[in-house]
Amino acid sequence: MRADGRPFGCYHRVTDTSSEEHAVVLVADGRTDDDGSVVTLRGFVIDVTESLVFRVRDFAESDVTRARGSRQDIDLARGILMARYGVDADVALRLLSRWSQDTNRKVRDLARELLAAAPTPAGGERQDLSRRDLSRRVGSVLYARETD
Repeated sequence: MRADGRPFGCYHRVTDTSSEEHAVVLVADGRTDDDGSVVTLRGFVIDVTESLVFRVRDFAESDVTRARGSRQDIDLARGILMARYGVDADVALRLLSRWSQDTNRKVRDLARELLAAAPTPAGGERQDLSRRDLSRRVGSVLYARETD
């Protein structure tokens, strides 16, 4: 900026005399004379700590809320796998994680797909047909072929 006076901005973390950290943004530019030489630098330092704290808090609350919803879906999907394959909760979670990696889908998305596929239709179907149908529907999610 001292060479050509072009505006610039930057972000800093500074500590005040009370040892409190602040997030500040510095914006400045230079004034030039008729020859193009920079003769004056001017700018502002803006403390954005409070705004940044509120924004981070909003993001964190949103992420926690989303994680709670995902956790519930994942737990229900684990239950489906536990019932389908006769495994415990830890093995069901490992299976879900493995299928997630193998199919390049997020665990929460795979869990939601399992939940959508799992309900057995109401009606007078025989129990063995319902189980076979459930197995087919769960298998269609877990063993789906990737499409372009």
